[in-house]
Amino acid sequence: MPAGAGISGKPFETGEREAARTIDVRAGASPNELVRAAQVTLEKMAAADGHSIGGAGDTGGGGSSTGVVLGVLGGLLLLTVLVVIAGRARAAGDASRAGRR
Repeated sequence: MPAGAGISGKPFETGEREAARTIDVRAGASPNELVRAAQVTLEKMAAADGHSIGGAGDTGGGGSSTGVVLGVLGGLLLLTVLVVIAGRARAAGDASRAGRR
């Protein structure tokens, strides 16, 4: 909106309303830009009310959850590779023992 984010549904304090008005979203913004603007609006409104729920307007992306997901996936991949290698080594050992009998 031209005057900042539109808010309703709760008797917001002046500081919260002012924080919501500081968000600038260009006309024709993408869905991702709208979501980011909404996130920043909520963070700034919470900060104005004395609650920290995130970056409070920090426009630098987080990325910590992406790192965690990639770390977990990497760990699962490594575990899968180790299980496959152990299974093959065990199968090779069983085959050599069967050949000795």
